[in-house]
Amino acid sequence: MFTSKLYRQGRLYLQSLCLFYFVVIVTHTLHAQIYLQNVKGILRDQESRQPIEGVTLTFTNQKNQFTAFSDAEGNFKIKIPSGRWELLVSCLGYAPKTVQNIQVGTGKEVMLELFLDAKIYETQEVQVSAGSRSWLTPYSGSSVKTLQSQDASRFAGGYYDPLRMVANFAGVTSGNSDESNEIVVRGNSPRGLLWRLEGLEIPNPNHLSSGVGNNGGAYSMISTNVLADFDFYTGAFPAEFGNALSGVMDLRLRKGNTGKHEFGLQLSVVGAEAAAEGPIGKSTDNSFLFNIRYANFDILKRYGIISIQDLSIIPSSVDWAFKMNFHGKKMGDLEFFSIGGKSKTGNDASQNKTDIRDGINNDEFLEEDGLSVFGIKHLKNFNDGKTYIRTIVGLTRSSENWHEGIVDTNFVHVLNKQDWFVSPVLRATMMLNRKVNAKNSYRFGLEYHRTFADMFSIRRKSAQVMDTLVDQRSQTYYTQAYFQWKYKPGDYFELIPSLHSTYTGINKELTFEPRLGMNINLPGNQSLNFGAGLYSKLEPIPIYFFRVKTGNTGRRIMNGDLETTKAFHLVAGYRKSFSNDLKVSFEGYYQHLYDVPVSEYSNNTFSMVNISDGLPDIDLNNNGISDNTGIELTMDKSFTHNYYVLATISLFDSKYRASNTYWYSTYYNSNFVFNFLCGKEFKVGKYKQNILGFNLRNIARGGYRFTPPDKAQSLKKKYVVYDVQQVFSKHLPFFDRMDAGVNYRINRKNSAFNFSLDIQNVLNRHNVYKRNFSYAKGVVVETDKRLIGLVPIAGLRFDF
Repeated sequence: MFTSKLYRQGRLYLQSLCLFYFVVIVTHTLHAQIYLQNVKGILRDQESRQPIEGVTLTFTNQKNQFTAFSDAEGNFKIKIPSGRWELLVSCLGYAPKTVQNIQVGTGKEVMLELFLDAKIYETQEVQVSAGSRSWLTPYSGSSVKTLQSQDASRFAGGYYDPLRMVANFAGVTSGNSDESNEIVVRGNSPRGLLWRLEGLEIPNPNHLSSGVGNNGGAYSMISTNVLADFDFYTGAFPAEFGNALSGVMDLRLRKGNTGKHEFGLQLSVVGAEAAAEGPIGKSTDNSFLFNIRYANFDILKRYGIISIQDLSIIPSSVDWAFKMNFHGKKMGDLEFFSIGGKSKTGNDASQNKTDIRDGINNDEFLEEDGLSVFGIKHLKNFNDGKTYIRTIVGLTRSSENWHEGIVDTNFVHVLNKQDWFVSPVLRATMMLNRKVNAKNSYRFGLEYHRTFADMFSIRRKSAQVMDTLVDQRSQTYYTQAYFQWKYKPGDYFELIPSLHSTYTGINKELTFEPRLGMNINLPGNQSLNFGAGLYSKLEPIPIYFFRVKTGNTGRRIMNGDLETTKAFHLVAGYRKSFSNDLKVSFEGYYQHLYDVPVSEYSNNTFSMVNISDGLPDIDLNNNGISDNTGIELTMDKSFTHNYYVLATISLFDSKYRASNTYWYSTYYNSNFVFNFLCGKEFKVGKYKQNILGFNLRNIARGGYRFTPPDKAQSLKKKYVVYDVQQVFSKHLPFFDRMDAGVNYRINRKNSAFNFSLDIQNVLNRHNVYKRNFSYAKGVVVETDKRLIGLVPIAGLRFDF
């Protein structure tokens, strides 16, 4: 909570910051003139990735129209005024396409990579915008959204973080903490999410993830400033994605500018960012991109904007992203890419000897997380013009270090808990894609993942004894293979049957997972989609080597034979376009999870569907099941006429069956979520080239679940006893948070300034994220833990 003094300091800080940016805005607006910027890119066939010659590209806004054409290599280049543009793409033999909301500004050229669908019969125009079916993944059947990096500035409270951006979509709810970007997809645990980068599976790329198996964290290591775009799947995903249960984040780094060197500098109240990109050597086809960030939350703590009084080691992090592209006409395209970062936070015990003697402020802990990804990707187009092969070899390494203890009254540091997990993984993938003709195409792929793990975890058992939970150095592997076929007899229909298979070396398990996707275009700008399939996911490696407690003193490995958790997905959807920029969609789904790890004991209610991280100290089997059902409604008014609106409503039910054969709500069964996102931009300045934008977002959902105490038994036994007949039967209070953002872009001749102010929880609402119960003096005491309030993040970016 804010004290009055800290609140005045924070308000003075924000007023000073706003005054500084106002001076910057006025100064640059006085010298405005009309500026032009290059928009360039390449046109490719959706199925074969071959360049397309003779494509007409028409850029339009409310006042102007400009036209360009692609050359023999599929490349185009045009110079147009700054602002937001709509692109109409047309070519003989291909379905026309519209790309909305292309932001053009000075300081950085715009680069586009566009894919066109072969036209079989006369068809209606295909619309491409945020919220539509993926236009980069040709084998998508349903439940997929594509976002472009430029969308990030329009997501209030998004902080250029991919996970915070997708939390606005139907079927997705944010985690139970404002301090985490963890997401829940259709009632599933966040553990079920798969991360991919450039086609390579990667570990969780978030800072301060706080636990084995977690797929969220404080914020992302990958800024959207370095992403070209990314696909986000919420169910029934194609066969090329394995080792996932609930969703997929498929990220693609953008290519550096091949024509000129460009630079970017960004300063904010939480850190700094620097970027550079440009051509390599004299070639106009080769380029590099490099981005590095440093974050530290000391300023926000110092001014009392956020309360982190329990942390003397202020959260800090550094991360990087790197990509090099080399184009060879005969040898194919070669890319080197890397992302990574490390983060740190903690608390030191008090330096006051009196406090230590009195047992006050004597706790200490340290959390350090790290990730590094290095990959090489080669893509070769065959001479037949129909086939290409993509090969990726990469190395990923994730690490987690946690120390926790106290300083006793003799000023001795006593270790109570220590975790050390390091996992390097060697990964290799190969994918062959062939377009047989306009009606048929197929894709075949193989993956190999060799995992090495160094695992150590201990807890204090008594004054003289430490309990060893994990102490293992091990290696294992898993392989995946898939086949996808797309049959398109006409522009009105697509059928996508496929098969995925996984073999896991740790438990010698082989799975076969058939999948099916279908898209039907109907008259009147309507479409239907359908998806179904089987899916599976490995548990984190340390779970297989965890030493489960047996009796009062013993421990031994008991979960080494766990099989993968599996799921059946069924999705059906309807979509209606009322105009070029207004679409309404409806989707219903059913998910049946089986082989879910639950307790071996028949009177236990534990299930892995209820936890997002950590290592369960319990003997497990695969006899659990879980069902998720829901309906989702989306209204998407794309960014045209200088404003946009996105509203989603999701109603769902998430249940699980425990080993005692009873059914319960899962922890994540909040039953409903309503997301609302809107924004408006104003063209300002003498020539209306600068942009002032306002964005608003509201997240409202039911509270996550908790188990109430059995008050009669608690009073009788004089400690809290929870009611096992009402596991997760109660909701935490209604969760509601509003975020706001303002940004101002100043376009100069060869540079651009962008001021942003992102305010999370603008109404300063302290939502309840946990309810604790304790016994004291014959009474069961109920205590709510609340989240932080308003958090403003101001920043200034300079592109040149």
